[in-house]
Amino acid sequence: MLLAYISQAYQQLEKWNEAGNSITESLKILKNHANNSTSNEELQIQVLANRVQGDLLVHKKEKNKAIESYKSAFKILKDYSEQTSPFRKSNQFITAKDIELVHRDFIELLSKNNTESELRKDVEASLTKHLYAQLKYSLKAKDWKAADQQTAQLMLNLAKREEQGYLDYDDINNFSCPHLKEINKLWVESDKRFGFSVQKEIWIKTGNRLAIKPSDWKQDYDNYFSFAKTVGWYDDKKVDEQGSRGNFLRYDDLMERIKDNPYWGRGSLPLVRGLVMVDDFLGRELFFRLATCKV
Repeated sequence: MLLAYISQAYQQLEKWNEAGNSITESLKILKNHANNSTSNEELQIQVLANRVQGDLLVHKKEKNKAIESYKSAFKILKDYSEQTSPFRKSNQFITAKDIELVHRDFIELLSKNNTESELRKDVEASLTKHLYAQLKYSLKAKDWKAADQQTAQLMLNLAKREEQGYLDYDDINNFSCPHLKEINKLWVESDKRFGFSVQKEIWIKTGNRLAIKPSDWKQDYDNYFSFAKTVGWYDDKKVDEQGSRGNFLRYDDLMERIKDNPYWGRGSLPLVRGLVMVDDFLGRELFFRLATCKV
């Protein structure tokens, strides 16, 4: 493991020969211990070492060899999902980010190799499964900020808009109903204050319509503010630096209020800030999609 990390450090320093020597030695040691290769620790080290070797091979423009390295790392993650899970409580060497990067870097390599289309689909499905597991872990830990950000990342992944970085109206109106229901279920089960279904209920009670054209938003401005105040996004008692009363809470301030008071902020999450190009909130279009999906 130490040799794999040393190789990674050498790559960051662009000392490619030293990086190659370190990762070769790391893989040699792992090969000599092949009979004990199903221990949790060694499986994780194999994933890390193969990923580091794959990165080096990409730099050397040896794509086919890089694909084989990533394929080895991915196969271990798939065949030994429990042993390599980053959400175990002990003997954990690789992180959730390490596993995410194995998937993402592998997908990028495979996207340039049309002969591996079925494998790419398999890796993409595995990445989605990993993002769901990450969200479940954060919700269980009551890490609301991480869960909110992971929800946005997961929704971009499901809509295949990660490169674009946001959802437009068509993306929202075509978003998978089963996945929207599953994400909502995870939030509601973690805390009954939260979830898209809770937000939809408050949205309707504050006089908002489920289907609003962008051209009509100004007509519903007061109702939107009523919703924002009810869920805690807007504080009409807050005074800004210019002395004006009433302002939207900063994202971090919102998270602090939720953290400090377990009974405050019904409907405040998920906020998934920045997921939609035109609005900090997921967009008024979401509520129509929630209705059509019967969330």
